[in-house]
Amino acid sequence: MVLAWRNHPETRRFMFTQRETSIEEHRYLFARVNQDSTQQLLIVEDVQEPIGFVHFSHVCPGGIAEWGFYVRPGAAKGSGRREVRSYLQVYDTTEPDPQEKGHSPSAVMRTF
Repeated sequence: MVLAWRNHPETRRFMFTQRETSIEEHRYLFARVNQDSTQQLLIVEDVQEPIGFVHFSHVCPGGIAEWGFYVRPGAAKGSGRREVRSYLQVYDTTEPDPQEKGHSPSAVMRTF
């Protein structure tokens, strides 16, 4: 799912690396990130439907991090804006509770 979103032409045109990512490279990158406590990968859901992907890197105490995101190709207009608002409200946790920190229950993030 995430690889298909990442490789979609509408997503790739906004990426630093605009070429398609192979499945091998994708697996390698996810394995590497999952071993790094300063990085977080999240899927954003809207009413139980995945609508986007968020990557936090260089996460430091105090809530400082670099981040990036993309929405599912074909997601409803405004999904990216809702995604950004949701994850910026809970960016310092890997297990967000949709009722905490003012997080909207309409967009829930899941770790993977």
